[in-house]
Amino acid sequence: MIRRRPDVNREIVLFYLSRNMTHSPQQLRIISSFFNVYPDVKGAALVDNNRAVAGRLYRQLPLSVIYQGEPLSDMVRMINRVLQHRKVISERLCSYEEEVRDFLWEERVRLLTLQEKNVMIDVLQGLPLCRIARNHNIKMKTAASHKYNAFRKLGVLRKIDLLQLRIEWF
Repeated sequence: MIRRRPDVNREIVLFYLSRNMTHSPQQLRIISSFFNVYPDVKGAALVDNNRAVAGRLYRQLPLSVIYQGEPLSDMVRMINRVLQHRKVISERLCSYEEEVRDFLWEERVRLLTLQEKNVMIDVLQGLPLCRIARNHNIKMKTAASHKYNAFRKLGVLRKIDLLQLRIEWF
């Protein structure tokens, strides 16, 4: 329990999160209530491999997140960065968002029909719509319809969003 106000310039508060998943909501409440009382205090949370909790802590609180399994030298380096008023997250934990995003894209690609997948492969390769229609022996309007349906199922609004897709998912 903190009995005095921490010195903002020289101290940080370290939260060591339990590995027990059932305690996660309680721990998150305690940490967020601490930062409601002391919003200008620097803090870091030491978390295990629970990337969901780590991502939530990093996004929602003014808190740095450090993986418990980091080598000691990396941990010291990250704590020094926290003391310099920088918000950091361990590299081992920040890959979580990429993994989730890739998983969601793969799930969306599975919703496509075979024709839509074939059209999307050609779209990803940069072929114009008339060439796609000719390659698949379909009318241009049908190719446009397949492309439109695939965009809708994938949640893509612009072609630039297709850069997040990988051809091997098709």
